[in-house]
Amino acid sequence: MWEICLNCFENTCPFDLRPPHVKHKRLFLYYKAGKCSSQPVGKNTMGKIPSVVASYLKLPDAACYTGHCLRRSSATLLADAGVDITTIKRHAGWKSTTVAEGYVENSIENKTKIANQVLVGTTTSAITKTVNLATEVPNMKYVKENRNIEKKNHFNQAIIMIIYRLGNL
Repeated sequence: MWEICLNCFENTCPFDLRPPHVKHKRLFLYYKAGKCSSQPVGKNTMGKIPSVVASYLKLPDAACYTGHCLRRSSATLLADAGVDITTIKRHAGWKSTTVAEGYVENSIENKTKIANQVLVGTTTSAITKTVNLATEVPNMKYVKENRNIEKKNHFNQAIIMIIYRLGNL
């Protein structure tokens, strides 16, 4: 269907995956019947990328990941990084502060901080100790949730790398 080699655009890729007959530098190449086409990849194909990434990462319900995940993941990652609401609104094209605040409130990092504060207290050492204890006790529900968070973080990192590369073309 299509392939990506993100490093090829920086000339640091040890493998040149781009066929010699393709003269453009578009990030995505469309493959059909095993052959590369110079045809631009459309918005529907782009919208399927999160589902393909989720399938590759063996996430449950991979088909539920849609093109909206690109927008949502980038906003969530910005919120997790501590970016202010105004920048998140500008990035996502939202006029409403309420929508942007939802990403800050629902960010994985923020939920983890709140959960740790409820369990132990508000000190940094207590938060660190809680996370370490949770990983040492295999029957704790928190450990399972933490693994799901790690998978989602891996998905978010893959998506944000794609978004970053698209913005730098």
